[in-house]
Amino acid sequence: MKQHIPWGIIINFLNREESASEKSDLEKWLNSSKKNVELFRQIEQTWVISKSQDTDFQIDTKKAWAKIQQQLPTNTPQITSNKFELFREYWKYAAIILFSFLTWSLYTYFDSNQQYMLVETNSLQKKSIKLSDGTQVWLNQNSTLKYPEQFEGEERHLYFTGEAFFQVTPNPEKPFIISSNKLTIKVLGTSFNFRAYADESQKELSVVSGKVSFKHKKSKALIVKAQEKAVFDKVSRQFKKQSSGDENFLAWKTGKLVFKDQTFQEIARELSRYYQTDFVIKNSNLRKEKLTVSFDNQQLSEVIKVLEATLNAQARLKKKRVVFSR
Repeated sequence: MKQHIPWGIIINFLNREESASEKSDLEKWLNSSKKNVELFRQIEQTWVISKSQDTDFQIDTKKAWAKIQQQLPTNTPQITSNKFELFREYWKYAAIILFSFLTWSLYTYFDSNQQYMLVETNSLQKKSIKLSDGTQVWLNQNSTLKYPEQFEGEERHLYFTGEAFFQVTPNPEKPFIISSNKLTIKVLGTSFNFRAYADESQKELSVVSGKVSFKHKKSKALIVKAQEKAVFDKVSRQFKKQSSGDENFLAWKTGKLVFKDQTFQEIARELSRYYQTDFVIKNSNLRKEKLTVSFDNQQLSEVIKVLEATLNAQARLKKKRVVFSR
């Protein structure tokens, strides 16, 4: 008897839209068989890589499902309405993953002479990778990097989603190129932070040293220099460049957070992003209160105690939510 594959739950998980019950069901399915774990890893890698490619290829899931319906055998047994809905969902999600796999295959086919490595981090991981040219990459949580074991040809090309800090080894003869969906970064030798999560509408590039070419597939390249920050809005398809006054854009890597004469609301927004915990401020006066404070690799519980004492406020922490009141 073939085991049921929870395609719907897998798709929701890959899109980070799974509910608590779906997450529990997925874990049970994974724990029930090593083959399930292997299948899931293959699906996940195919999905991640296909989303990171620099391509305009779009999947029309309705057409994909319609084509698969036409391919079903004419002697398929009659089934009840409820069972048919489950059957149809199975094939619909299978079509989505199949087309993602075909998209990825088309791109990797033309790169078949190179062996690629795939590094991923989950919500609890950060990783450091040294590439064959000496370039150092620090990956933040929920990030993916696909790169060749050896850089061949006239370019050093890799694929990326998530957030990472790159310290690129200089080589004027061999540009370093990062593709992230329809965005391209091109450098010769520099250091910069790139935040390009698939589920975020804004992509941020902060240059520490050197200069970087930042380009969308359908726009002119924007040159971003040291101490500058460029933001690309996926909805408007517009770039915005400004001086990088944010001292905390590398906090995920260094563990250091510095706030100078900022409102508690501004500080809470940054802490929420860093600790992946919702910060809720009940009082309007508390939101507007300004303070100067810094944290160096401190636990969330320690940060809360400092803020309570500094602001003369009370905090309640429950799971991934902390509420401040006075």
